Amino acid sequence: MNAALLLLAGVALAAAAWRWSMHSVADASRVALVTVLGVTASAFNVIVPIASVEATTTVVLCAALALGARTGVAVALVAIIGSSVAGGLGPWTVWQVVAYVLVALVGGALGPATRRTDWFAPRGALVLGVTAPACTLAYDVIVTVPSAITLHTSPTAALLLGAAFTITHVVFTTAFTIVGGPPLLHALTRARPRLDGGTVVPVGRAPQA
Repeated sequence: MNAALLLLAGVALAAAAWRWSMHSVADASRVALVTVLGVTASAFNVIVPIASVEATTTVVLCAALALGARTGVAVALVAIIGSSVAGGLGPWTVWQVVAYVLVALVGGALGPATRRTDWFAPRGALVLGVTAPACTLAYDVIVTVPSAITLHTSPTAALLLGAAFTITHVVFTTAFTIVGGPPLLHALTRARPRLDGGTVVPVGRAPQA
């Protein structure tokens, strides 16, 4: 595929994702929550400038699990904008958006089935332990392959050269999600009724002191 056409397709997908996600942040409380989550993820990425060690995938996945795919995409967009201030923009930025849309869609699809999951129990850890590495691996492939084509580089070579970074990414993101995901999901799940206009009700089990 022509590199310019591929990049144009990526831009169109990213723009569509932005428009689609904006429907989930129509009220002030959700805007504030999306901003806090996105800024927190990007701040981690700036403070810890180690290649392939990032918190955005964990935060986006958890936001989508608890609050839906659209909110997950909105969080990802804020995080990408924040991280790009320090990391710069490039063809990869467009594909980061597309990749995080996939992560959010996976989280959003699993959300209804895991709504009453106790994330501090073994079953919750299992769900996160399977979903996080799968999403992270898919993210790396989606970002690497079209970025390589756009930059007129062999996608196969790019994947092979980046294998060590991909392994690092998968390992750290999975660890972050298993350890940090349960308390984040517990907090977001409790906040969901309020964001939807209801009252907060206990869901799952609170962290033990």
